[in-house]
Amino acid sequence: MIDFKKCWAFLHHFGTHLADSVASSVGTWRFVFVYTAAMVLWIALHHYAILHVDTPDFIRFNLWLSYFAGTQASIVLMSTTRQANLDRHKHDIAFDIDRESLDLAREHQGTILSLMHQLQELEDIIEGLLVEKERRETTHESRNV
Repeated sequence: MIDFKKCWAFLHHFGTHLADSVASSVGTWRFVFVYTAAMVLWIALHHYAILHVDTPDFIRFNLWLSYFAGTQASIVLMSTTRQANLDRHKHDIAFDIDRESLDLAREHQGTILSLMHQLQELEDIIEGLLVEKERRETTHESRNV
């Protein structure tokens, strides 16, 4: 029996990696320059009648529109890759700050707990002193009576 969840997970994983690899090669200035050179060569071969694949007027216009769409897509990919790298860098910095803040909070928590313990000890000492004072006063008063 076919496990569709595993098949879907594999296809999703494969598709994600394929899209990333295509975006990493198409979304570069190298691709834009190679693509431009190929389009100029194609148009030159048609213009000088070396290559005849289609009618010149319509195909040149269509080719230039396709060229601009491909170039714009590559530039958009470069921009989104750059933005993703900036976002990743910002998140790394934020994570480091959060980790340092957490370490500092833990350190302060230990200090606060220590101070609370000392405060409790002082309260116990004061309570003992008050009890001792009250006991002495009652003992002193009973002797005076």
